[in-house]
Amino acid sequence: MWYFKKTKQIPNPNLASTILILVLLPVAIMSCSNQSIRNSPEELAKTVYLALHKNNVEIYNSIQPQKKDAHSIGRIVKRNAQLKLSDPEQLAIEIKNIEQSIKNEIESLPSRHKNNNKKFRQARNNADNAGLDWENSSFSHAEYKIQQEKKSGLLACQLYFYVDSQNKQYKFQINDCLKVDQGWVNGDGLSFLPPD
Repeated sequence: MWYFKKTKQIPNPNLASTILILVLLPVAIMSCSNQSIRNSPEELAKTVYLALHKNNVEIYNSIQPQKKDAHSIGRIVKRNAQLKLSDPEQLAIEIKNIEQSIKNEIESLPSRHKNNNKKFRQARNNADNAGLDWENSSFSHAEYKIQQEKKSGLLACQLYFYVDSQNKQYKFQINDCLKVDQGWVNGDGLSFLPPD
């Protein structure tokens, strides 16, 4: 490497530390900001608005479930089953079923992401065709009601958010939002709801 000499010593340790900090700092900031993005359904909606506004599917991908989220869901569902089932045999069967479901979910993540990305592009195109001017738009507000699913114990909601643009308001729906250890994720895509 450019900073090693024959003695393999770094010529200026402070310079090396500075370079290391400059390389790692953005990664740390992005990791921290990703956590804050998902603290509430409204923050999730703001992230989706940002992705739509910038027409950036990578931002949208940041709020889709990942493998660690599937494991988080598994822990929550298992804990809920343990609270509800007192029969050890029934509990063992339920845990086995949950583990198989989580395995299936993890295997389906790539196709789910592909499908959700298609829904993202379709929602953006539909909003464009309805006249939404992204350059002159702003996030207005979100509407949701958090409920705990009875069988799984997961916190979930249907989430609607509104975008203001040129004295008009446009509505989007984010389907099946789930609360996992890392925050709120978008489980099943996005849609633009045409004006009445």
